[in-house]
Amino acid sequence: MLEKPNLGYASEDKILKDDMYPTNTPTVDPNIQSIKYLCLKFGYTGIIVNRLDYYANAIPIGAFCNSIAFILYGFQRCGVFKDYDTFLWGVILLFGGIGQITAGLFEFLKGRSFPTTLYLTYGFYCLSHYAAYFIPLQFKDYGIIGINNEKKSLALFFGAWFIISLPLVICSIRTNLLFVLQTVCTVLFFFFRWVGEIADGKPDIRNIVAGIFQLIAGFVSLYICMSQLINEQYRKNLLPTIPLYPENEIDIVEDIQYETPQ
Repeated sequence: MLEKPNLGYASEDKILKDDMYPTNTPTVDPNIQSIKYLCLKFGYTGIIVNRLDYYANAIPIGAFCNSIAFILYGFQRCGVFKDYDTFLWGVILLFGGIGQITAGLFEFLKGRSFPTTLYLTYGFYCLSHYAAYFIPLQFKDYGIIGINNEKKSLALFFGAWFIISLPLVICSIRTNLLFVLQTVCTVLFFFFRWVGEIADGKPDIRNIVAGIFQLIAGFVSLYICMSQLINEQYRKNLLPTIPLYPENEIDIVEDIQYETPQ
């Protein structure tokens, strides 16, 4: 572990900028500046963080979009909403689909494979769910697209998502307990939806259980969102996530302590 330098009253960003832009050198390659900034940043903190500092943390917005889509959809599966409405479709499209995909793309730019795959996968699930149910409803009166959600195709759909989600559970073991709980509940949601469609395809106890697991996954994702925001903003572990791996790239919060001059 590298020792932190005595920074005095000067801020870390000021020292880094002074090192990046030395006097009498007005023309410096910006790529070299960025690389030097990151190297100096890692050296001061003593922690190797797998991210680019000029991108914000995209996990909170991805977790929020995941939570609001899963919570509303879970209530629908549990019977709170008797049928889909335009509000629920809008949330599934914008938050569940486009919102999670956007967060996944920004996590891709930061080189974090697990949250990238997590939010892109669930984002495309919401988009495919939207396309399979809502689009045919808009064209059924014109005879362009017919509603033909057969029991076998729905069973294959949820069975495929159940298999796709299994690697996310394995990857989440390297992060924290909250991500493990979220991915496990999501996998169980897909599993019970799969079993429900194989049985008779009607809303029965299996689909209600699936909705309960989806609600749990949604509320856990909401906690992850608040934890990421609050812990990063206050530089303290106010909302713990119980890390399962000591140096996982998701829970690292840089703790810079400035020493006062003697």
